[in-house]
Amino acid sequence: NLDLFLIILVAYPTVVVVLALFPATNLALTPVAQNTPRRAPPAPTAMERTVFVFRHLVGYASNVLITILVTNTLKNYVGHFHPDFAHRCFGASGDIPPSNYSA
Repeated sequence: NLDLFLIILVAYPTVVVVLALFPATNLALTPVAQNTPRRAPPAPTAMERTVFVFRHLVGYASNVLITILVTNTLKNYVGHFHPDFAHRCFGASGDIPPSNYSA
């Protein structure tokens, strides 16, 4: 149990910093007087809504593209042919035809 805790401390120093600073930030962000009325934020303009939607679409698209990139890279790095690849593709003889390309 202690070993896992030490690994987390070494591998994820950001977690340690966030956990150490959380009580201080929580105290700093709480208002001094608890019963002061809070104003509602102003309604966003049409341009702000457009930028909001655009940022979300760009973020979603970039996440999808990064996921595809990582997945295909790992497939190419780890993947290999099936043991019966030649039999599946070239019939019962399994003779792979000659190629003009070198491997």
